[in-house]
Amino acid sequence: MRILAGTVLLALAVGSPATAQRSVDQRRPAARDAAVSIYMLRGSVRVVGWAVDSVVVTGAVAEGPGQLFLGGSRRGLKLGVWGQGKELEPQAADLEVRVPAGSRVWVKAADAGIEVTGVHGGLDLYSVGGPIRVAGSPRDVRAESMAGDVEIAASTPSLRAKSASGTVLLRGSAE
Repeated sequence: MRILAGTVLLALAVGSPATAQRSVDQRRPAARDAAVSIYMLRGSVRVVGWAVDSVVVTGAVAEGPGQLFLGGSRRGLKLGVWGQGKELEPQAADLEVRVPAGSRVWVKAADAGIEVTGVHGGLDLYSVGGPIRVAGSPRDVRAESMAGDVEIAASTPSLRAKSASGTVLLRGSAE
């Protein structure tokens, strides 16, 4: 009976390995209308506009040879998870990126979901396989996902939203 119980516990432990992750917490000063470019190939990114003159990136990146890059100046910053050396396979990441509310934000994703709230500047959002969600009152929105849904719960003067195989839902207004 003890052998059977031990075998079952061992099988459960081996059958459900935990994914190792590295915590992320990076900060940079930014102008209130900074241009912020985000490259998120796998995972998810949540962009939140706030009333602080800095960009703060928190979350987790899966263990592997890649690393989070955050660089640039107060006027323009770029961030993403990059592979190193010959290891170009990107690690999955789940990140929250806080940006000044007036920022212009550009996100390019492959297999990642994108969510943006509270940003008043322009938004250019592209995902191949993930959903896109926008809430608030951005100056303009361009959102495109090949296979994911696009949901805009915002009031904006300029809007372009499309999806090849997902649905497009507008809850708000656009001129």
